[in-house]
Amino acid sequence: MHQRDKDRFEKITQMRDNFVRGAAHDLKNPLTLVGGYAEMMSRMDIIRQDPNLKQMVEEIQQSGSDMLDLIGNMLDVLRFQSSIQVERESIDLNVIVENVVAAFQPLTSAKSISLTFETDYSSVFSTGEANAIKRVVENLVSNSIKYSPESGCVLVKTDVVDGKSVLIVHDEGYGIPEYDLPQLFDPFFRSDSTSDKAEGTGLGLSVTKEIVNQHGGHIKVDSREGEGSIFTVTLPSK
Repeated sequence: MHQRDKDRFEKITQMRDNFVRGAAHDLKNPLTLVGGYAEMMSRMDIIRQDPNLKQMVEEIQQSGSDMLDLIGNMLDVLRFQSSIQVERESIDLNVIVENVVAAFQPLTSAKSISLTFETDYSSVFSTGEANAIKRVVENLVSNSIKYSPESGCVLVKTDVVDGKSVLIVHDEGYGIPEYDLPQLFDPFFRSDSTSDKAEGTGLGLSVTKEIVNQHGGHIKVDSREGEGSIFTVTLPSK
């Protein structure tokens, strides 16, 4: 009976994963097309000269981008939940952070947010999948920017503690109530205190935790409502 139930569960799980992957693939193409046409429309004089039309096109672009992010996060959750082991390669965490911080500068400039990177080491090495670790950095930095007010500060640091690689993302944003912290990394969870501050899917932090866990690491958050949050990721150096 135990083996039969196990086989049945694995079959259902595989069907679910196949369905989500297939649906995600089928949704990506039309969403990309919508985004492409919206980008073309945003350049038209008739659109740029009409504030109402311009806002409509911008909302189409943002909605399409949010949907693509949701699809990407769903696929990441499935991938890392079902992954048995991570492909190992040497990663310089400093290089990844520098690239991510540079990529986010236009967004932070638009919101008048200061985004800086600090480290005492020329290199901070870890092992794992570079693209996956990059996703962790992107999710945490994006999250801090999203929930920071204008003229706020976001500080990204790398460190080496007890022979392990450490990533710290510190913001001075809205913060998270203590009663929400235990659920913060649950899929689709969004704190009531921040849900009216910015749009989100509630999957970014869940994906981040899955990736960190698969790499044999640990993630924690310290936060106070109204004062900001500090996310700390610890990864094995070898």
